[in-house]
Amino acid sequence: MMAWVKYGWLQLGTMGRLGVYLLLGAVIVWVARVLPSEHKANKLSQQLEQARRGANPKLAVKPRRLEDFYALFPSLDTLPDQLSAVDQAAGAANLTIKEAQYQLQPVQGLALQRYQVSLPVAGDYPSLRGFLNKVMGSASNAVLDEVRFEREESKDIVVARLRLSFYYRGSTPATGAAP
Repeated sequence: MMAWVKYGWLQLGTMGRLGVYLLLGAVIVWVARVLPSEHKANKLSQQLEQARRGANPKLAVKPRRLEDFYALFPSLDTLPDQLSAVDQAAGAANLTIKEAQYQLQPVQGLALQRYQVSLPVAGDYPSLRGFLNKVMGSASNAVLDEVRFEREESKDIVVARLRLSFYYRGSTPATGAAP
């Protein structure tokens, strides 16, 4: 019997023997890597299903409430401090704020207030980038809505028109308000 196996092995040739080795390697990888991963995936799937049904309170996912989301925003009382930080950031970057426009408005359908600030700022480009990085990094409730750059070819001064929005906790929206 061993002679037939040896004879068959020799008859396969180099490419046939390589194919057998690759097939054996694939079987080993499947047994060593794929089967344990499938077992683990099935186990996690069962745990997820139990958590959804509430059968295992340790695994149950706590539902997030909308109030938790709103609690992440600062109150409107912090507005003067944040505006002062914007002014200090401009001074630290050697920028000139010409005239600013401010507008407080509710966000439709949400319990948030938006305070929009439009700033024309003049300075060089690296100073403008530093200013924006400082303002956006210090206020987690700030959003850069719009940026427009203007520069005369003969000057190194860039005039940037920035529109920033700061979001604050507001009153609860009326029931049935459109999002």
